[in-house]
Amino acid sequence: PLPPDPTDVHVVFSTDCTPFQSWQSYVVFHTAMSVSQPGPVTRIVSGCDAEEERRERTWHEEHVNPIMSEDFHVHFTRDFSNAEGEGGKKGYKFFNKPFGVLDFLTSTSLATKSPSSMVAIIDPDQWFLRPLLNTFHDKSSLIVSSASSSVPDFVGPGVPVAQTYGIGSKWTSWDLSYVTGSPSSPASSVTSSYAGSHYAAGPPYMALSPDMLRIASSWSAFVPRA
Repeated sequence: PLPPDPTDVHVVFSTDCTPFQSWQSYVVFHTAMSVSQPGPVTRIVSGCDAEEERRERTWHEEHVNPIMSEDFHVHFTRDFSNAEGEGGKKGYKFFNKPFGVLDFLTSTSLATKSPSSMVAIIDPDQWFLRPLLNTFHDKSSLIVSSASSSVPDFVGPGVPVAQTYGIGSKWTSWDLSYVTGSPSSPASSVTSSYAGSHYAAGPPYMALSPDMLRIASSWSAFVPRA
């Protein structure tokens, strides 16, 4: 495929409604401004009550948009931490990330409106030291483990990119037919060794918006059963 516009990026991050994560979010926006991060940056906030949402929205409109960028947004969702599926676990606060991202992508129709945009999911404690772009040509700026030495030049259709994390491959021992809802899921054929080398990934998660919508849909379906 042809190389994309490296600046066609939409960064998102998921938070709750606590003052601590509001402070983290302010720093995310400030560092994005400081490095001239291109494209929108959206905070996905889950679990605010009506008064908290009013306060967060007002703060954003008074202290972020007019000072930093009109391209910095806040998107509110309900609390997904008690999501449950077919007897799966509940009361897990990190459900807000996949469900919040899915809510954002579906409500904005980003995959349809901007199918060539790269969506990058970061955490609120990950701050910008330089712009996050859809280009990985400069391999000297990348730190790659020996187990996974091949990095594409850019995110493209069906080619997501993420940071290597030492999270292991414990998931390969789960009942993947139950988790995925399919006895023939490709996940069932992934070996522990291969999973540790190629699927031990964390944020930034980067994919084109249609691919990220598919990822978020499956992610949200699987996590309550994991």
